[in-house]
Amino acid sequence: MKKLFRWLMYVALYVMGVSCFIIVTIMINQMIFQSIGKIAWWIHAIETILLLLMGWGLAYFINRFYQHETPDSLFKNWQIRPTLFALGYVVLLLASTITYDALRKLFGLPEAIPENQRILMHVMTQIPFQLTLEAAILAPIIEELLFRGTLYRVATEKLRQPLYFVPLSACLFALLHAWPNSLDFVIYAVMGAILAQCYLHTRQLKYSILSHIINNGIVLLLMWQAVN
Repeated sequence: MKKLFRWLMYVALYVMGVSCFIIVTIMINQMIFQSIGKIAWWIHAIETILLLLMGWGLAYFINRFYQHETPDSLFKNWQIRPTLFALGYVVLLLASTITYDALRKLFGLPEAIPENQRILMHVMTQIPFQLTLEAAILAPIIEELLFRGTLYRVATEKLRQPLYFVPLSACLFALLHAWPNSLDFVIYAVMGAILAQCYLHTRQLKYSILSHIINNGIVLLLMWQAVN
């Protein structure tokens, strides 16, 4: 129960921390822009450094929680075969998104950008550097620590069945990104299941982090093109 409470606490800190930072940063930037008509590069730099410190600090404490029982080096001892598996899971992630869009068209549903990505596209016009850092690097690391690494250990301790880990991880990951009554929930659940399977396959969190970073990086590039 104690581990479950700590996990929930870290999820709440992550969601509230990122949300508050983005809202406050946008409000401050709008006030500065209205006052002097522009936002200096050093203001973006300070905001990016603050975001990095906040995200890295949270990741540090979550990683300590994750590493408590079984050490798992996140940035060392890379191997070729698991890395290739991770790249293969990136293909699955991209294929799931393409399939989702194709099915929407097949059934006559309007082509829609997930609400989560629509919000990110709006934020991208306000704080582009900060969003890139958060979505491409910090979010994959923290979300894999939360929804794959620590969740696996909490779930297997409570449920005694690793089989339940994939659907549990998928649903909780989707809840972070979409409302459960929306179609977007389905695609995020599929992506969560793919990343959970990547972790189960390699048994090392760094490879699911790699898959997540590459996938988010590709999505960000596409969003940059759409915004510009």
